[in-house]
Amino acid sequence: MARLPFFTHLNFIHVAILTAIADVVSMCKLTGFIFHSGKHFCNFCTIHKSQIEEIGPQFHYTHSYQNHKSTIAEWLWATPKQQQAILSDYGVWYSILEDLLYWDATRMVNLDIIHNLILGILKDHAAFQLCIPESKSKNYFRSCRKSSDTNSSDSDSMTPNSSLDKITLREAHSLRQDAAKIIKESHLTTST
Repeated sequence: MARLPFFTHLNFIHVAILTAIADVVSMCKLTGFIFHSGKHFCNFCTIHKSQIEEIGPQFHYTHSYQNHKSTIAEWLWATPKQQQAILSDYGVWYSILEDLLYWDATRMVNLDIIHNLILGILKDHAAFQLCIPESKSKNYFRSCRKSSDTNSSDSDSMTPNSSLDKITLREAHSLRQDAAKIIKESHLTTST
C-alpha cells in the first residue's frame, strides 16, 4: 500500500469564476436566465418578445445588478406558483452561481459568439451593446484593407484570398490594440 506524503502546513488555493462562456441554452441554465424562447429572452436587457423588432438602447434597459439580485431573492422565498410568475415577468430564476458573493450575472456572461457570428448579428451587438457606431467599424476595416491589400486595385472589395485571411501573431496583437482604441473612442464620443 502506497503512503501519501505527510504535509506539515496547509496550502490554500483561491479560485474565482471570472466569466461564463457557453451557448445560449447552456448559458441560461448556468446563470439563471430564461431560455431564448421565453418572453424575456435576453440576458443583457429587458426586451420583451413582443418588442423584438424594436432593437436599440433607446427601447430597452439593461439588467442591473441590484434589480437582478432582488428578483432572485424574491424567487427564493416564493412558492412554486409565485416562482413561475416571477420567471414569466422578469425572465430570471435562482442559479447556484448566485451564492458566490462576487458573482454578477448581468456582467459576467459572454455572448454566444459562434452562433451570433454565423447568424450575422455580431454587428448589431457591437452597435447596441458595445455602442460602437457602424461608421467607426467600417472605417477601421477599410483602413486595414487599404494597408494590407496592396495588390488589389479596389481597396474596398474583400476577396477570399485577401491578406487579412493570413495574419501574423504580431499583426493580430496590433489589430486587438486598434480595436481597443476604437471601443475607447466610441465610448468617449457617446458619453459626451
